[in-house]
Amino acid sequence: MMHRTLTAVAVAMLCAAHAHAQITVTSSVFPAVGDTLHYAFGNQPDAVFAIYTAPGGDQQWDLSGLQATDYWQQIFRAPSSGLGAADFPGAELMYRPYGSDPDRETYLSVSATQVTDMGSYGDEPIDASINITTHLQLPMPVQYAPMNFFDITQHSSYVDEAFTPDQMPPNTVSTLGVDSVRVIRNISRLDVVDAWGTLTIPGGSYPVLRQKHTLYDQRGLAAYAWLLGWFDITGTAVDNNWPINLGTDTIVWFDFVNDQSKEIIASCTLNNVQNNVIQVRYKVAGTPNTGMAGADTTITICSSAQPFQLLDALAGAPQAGGTWSHGGVPHSPLFVPGPDGPGVYCYAVSGDTACLTVIVNTAPNAGIDNAVSACENAPPFTLIDSLSGNPDPFGHWENGDPGVYFYIVDGSAPCANDTAVLQVTLVPSANAGIGDSITVCENATPFVMIDSLLGSPDVSGSWEDGAGVPHNGIFLPGTDAAGSYAYIVPGIAPCTNDSATLAITVLPPTDPQCLNTGVPAITGPILRLYPDPTTGLVLLSGYAPGLYTINVYDQAGRCAWRGTMRLHVSATQLELPASLPSGKYVIETRSDRGQVQRFPVTLMR
Repeated sequence: MMHRTLTAVAVAMLCAAHAHAQITVTSSVFPAVGDTLHYAFGNQPDAVFAIYTAPGGDQQWDLSGLQATDYWQQIFRAPSSGLGAADFPGAELMYRPYGSDPDRETYLSVSATQVTDMGSYGDEPIDASINITTHLQLPMPVQYAPMNFFDITQHSSYVDEAFTPDQMPPNTVSTLGVDSVRVIRNISRLDVVDAWGTLTIPGGSYPVLRQKHTLYDQRGLAAYAWLLGWFDITGTAVDNNWPINLGTDTIVWFDFVNDQSKEIIASCTLNNVQNNVIQVRYKVAGTPNTGMAGADTTITICSSAQPFQLLDALAGAPQAGGTWSHGGVPHSPLFVPGPDGPGVYCYAVSGDTACLTVIVNTAPNAGIDNAVSACENAPPFTLIDSLSGNPDPFGHWENGDPGVYFYIVDGSAPCANDTAVLQVTLVPSANAGIGDSITVCENATPFVMIDSLLGSPDVSGSWEDGAGVPHNGIFLPGTDAAGSYAYIVPGIAPCTNDSATLAITVLPPTDPQCLNTGVPAITGPILRLYPDPTTGLVLLSGYAPGLYTINVYDQAGRCAWRGTMRLHVSATQLELPASLPSGKYVIETRSDRGQVQRFPVTLMR
């Protein structure tokens, strides 16, 4: 049946094409960013008879009796100004459809030959107020060029978008206990340029092409349950009279298109049985009271900004006395960052409307200034962990005065950078030196125990024996017991205490190493042996010139080496034999008069 109808239409159009010339619509009428198209909505009695004529050319259509009931400015904006821009990266244009939520946005792509509908942000594909983003999986051309009489084109696409059941009206999908819902929409459209002629509307007459559109729109729902997977619930929705728009509609409308005007001269939508015009959208020179509400504007603010009057942010010269709305809900004329989020806020006054798109950049947070103390021997730590106030992690650090560090988080305009200051005080760590093991003779003289620790221990510590009993730090051979003694230096917060252990072995007087203990020592200048520790070479100085016997005892008191050499007041080199392994030794010098001096030394090969 459709094939025969198209054949008849084609024959009629072909015959008419030879009677007179007709216009060709080019890409010059494609919209561009910044264009504002002015339309009125209305109707006139028996409009269907005025426009629904047989196909053919050189026709006259009269809609001069149209009475406007509403007006619309179709404003084409840069996609980047839209809330859904990120969902349509290839778009060149964005506009807000007539009569929809101000947050709804339609995105278009533009080429040299066509303008294509990519989908919508904030769409309501089944009239259920679900406000989702719908992508036309096969973008649908809404304009093409060149357009000529006798053009026949066909397009199809589909929408398949998932969302959660709680976005649906109450007592609908929620009663099924499913996990997810999908809108499935199949769209097919046949476009036929079936006539040309002259159209008269209020305000003038225009040479036009008449393009008939027949749209088949099928809408269904599917749900997902864990055990069942995806299944169709369209029948369930219809049977239970859910307040949503499902099923298949056939919509027919005529567009009368001019080759000079970016506005469609008139767009006439028919009823379901195609015997009446239910609405006409037609070109007007300008909407009444245009500019009363100001001009559409996009602003960017910082989330930390002070509250401001929305009217002050609109471009143009908006008149006071109107009302504001956001998302279709009335809104205060005051914008309060925080409670009020980003989005589109529309102002209506005297029949005119302008919308303010508010983009909110999050203020940077460098945290709260703080001062901390750290022990100088503490492991490295992350400075940001010492700031309070949950600072953003993507800032950078700069050095100030010693111990002062600045954490800076860059703000996105118009937000200024934020800075926090961290004062770090380094506390000296406690140093008890390095523990050691020593051997002393029972008949040796008392000695200060700290002198036997390695390193450079602090003198502020205290001693205790292996049982934890305090000790005065002076070891009395023959009186104090052999064993381990702990030297403890208290730390200043946050530094902890430090300790070192001195293990003392006491030899009996009969031990070979102790045989000469108590023999008068060499007197005269200060005797020295250095360095200690040594790799093998030591220097002996301060001796009265003469021949000396040199004995080297190991830790067991055995004589590991013996030799003779001349010593002097000035330094004399002694090279310990290579046969001696690393370890602790006592070097004894004995004069020919029986004077003895002993030096402990650590040999490190």
